[in-house]
This record gives sequence, structure tokens and C-alpha cells, in this order.
Amino acid sequence: MKILYLLFFVLFSQASWSNGEVHDMSEVELLPVYCRGTDQIRMITNDTKSVAEYAAIYGESYKNLHHYCWALNSENKLSKMRDDYEKRNEITYILHNIQYVLDRAPLSFSLIPDIYITRARILFKAEQDVEAIGVLFKLTQIRPSYGPAYAQLGDYYQRIGDRANAIKFYELGLTSTNKANTAFFIWKIRKIDKNYQAPPVNDTREAGQPAQSTGQLVEKNISDVPPDSSEQAPQLTIPPNESAAPAEEQSEKPNPYCRFCP
Repeated sequence: MKILYLLFFVLFSQASWSNGEVHDMSEVELLPVYCRGTDQIRMITNDTKSVAEYAAIYGESYKNLHHYCWALNSENKLSKMRDDYEKRNEITYILHNIQYVLDRAPLSFSLIPDIYITRARILFKAEQDVEAIGVLFKLTQIRPSYGPAYAQLGDYYQRIGDRANAIKFYELGLTSTNKANTAFFIWKIRKIDKNYQAPPVNDTREAGQPAQSTGQLVEKNISDVPPDSSEQAPQLTIPPNESAAPAEEQSEKPNPYCRFCP
């Protein structure tokens, strides 16, 4: 009887988890365009371009990208979940799917910034703030001119009431990323300090070298002050296919929940 109970418990627990697989075009339309050619999802979109052709464009790790797209699909459903236990399980599975891709992708993979930003966002939803900001710090090192990483770090510190560090990260975004982001980051800073005067713009910042190490800016604060979001933000420009130093492919790790993996 005890064995049957344990077996029932395991089956029930696994059944309560979603694997994130996409079921129809209404779900596909909520995902990034690059998801349409990935394994499993291409069965819905009837994409005629092979996965190998997409891998030639995005990098070899595209062959595993369906896991990331499943994670995004699961994230889209989180807001509809009312049961906290179910939501925690779903977040755990989302992180597993994201990690599956990261374990097999070099840091030079073109979609690494998207994946890191999503992982940080999910960790924040799981109230794992320390892990989330660690992911964002790492992203500023492997993609120094990727604006959204600095924006999310600044938003985090503003949210916890650390205005000084919020401004520092927005300034790093201002001085380290594409010049087209100037208005966005100045807007962010002036919502904290309306008298803020922007520093001189470094014309070489597009080379991707931040003004200072993000590791020097880590300070912990447990207060919770939500940011002011009453105005429309200028658009944040994201550079396409930023280059990064090549990295070795990670060792393969099996995923027991994957039906489409090599």
C-alpha cells in the first residue's frame, strides 16, 4: 500500500507540471519570431526552413532553443494561475527549460542576452532576487553594451529603494550602450533625480566597455519601494547579434522531460 501511495504521489506531482509545449498558433503568436522554426513548434507553424538552416543563422544552439520557447510559453500562462503551489512548480519547470539551453550554449550564441534576461525575470518572479541580479551582472560582462541588463539592474535597485545604485546602473547603461539609448537612460535617471545632468558621452562606448565594473556596485537592501511608472519611457535600442568572445560548448546534460531532444 505504501508503494502504491508513493507511486500515485510521484505521478500526480509530475502531472501537475506543464512541459511548456506549444499547442496552437494563438500561443505561437505570443512568442518571439525565432521560435517558429524550433523543434515541436515547427509542427504547428509548418515552417519549411530546416532547423539546420536556422542554426546557420543563429548558431548551433538553435537546435535546443525549443526549450527556451517552451519556457516563454509557460511564462505567458503564469498570470492565469491562481494556485501558488502550481505557480511555483511551473516556475521551477521554466527555469529547468532555460537551464537546459544554457548548459548547451556557448556565451557567443546570438540569443544568449534574451535567455539571460528571461532567466533573471523569472527569478525575480520567484522572489530569488540575489540569483536574479547575479544573472544580470554576468550578462553585463558577456555583453557589455546590452542595454536591457543595465535597465533591469537599475529598476531592481530603484524598486528596493536604493536610489544611488539605481542611478549608477542607469548611468552605466547611458555610458556603455548604444547612443540611441541616451534618452531612455536619462529619462530613467530623471524620474529619480529631476535635476540630473548627464555626463559627457563617450563616442567609443559602442565598443562595449562599461565605465566601471558592475561588481563594485553590489549593495543589499531589503526595503521595498516600487518605481514610478507614470510616464511613457523612450524606447530602448537593442543591438542585433552582438559579438562576444567565443566560449566552449557546455557538456550535455539529459532532460527527463524532453520528448524532442537528441
